[in-house]
Amino acid sequence: RLRVFRHQTRLGLMVAKQTGGDAAAGGIIGFYDCHVAPRMGWHEEVISLLQARPQRLVIPMIGDLNVTAWDEIPGSQLLSKCYINWNADFWCYEDDTDFAPVI
Repeated sequence: RLRVFRHQTRLGLMVAKQTGGDAAAGGIIGFYDCHVAPRMGWHEEVISLLQARPQRLVIPMIGDLNVTAWDEIPGSQLLSKCYINWNADFWCYEDDTDFAPVI
């Protein structure tokens, strides 16, 4: 079921996400920005991680996209993780773990 909310004027990305989050009625809330093109079956791992630990924050790795075809470039690697805090400040970085720190 999909509900669409619109502000009368443009208020920015974070206000739009806050409005959507406040209005959400489901058990899982997800926000995917315009630079994300999820792979087939992407939701299965996300749901599994959230069911294992409901308070978990799942952050997708950002891959290399062909913006014309809106597909991941074959053979490319995942580029970086995002480090975020509760003020919605974020930085991208790389390491060899499956974890991303959250303050």
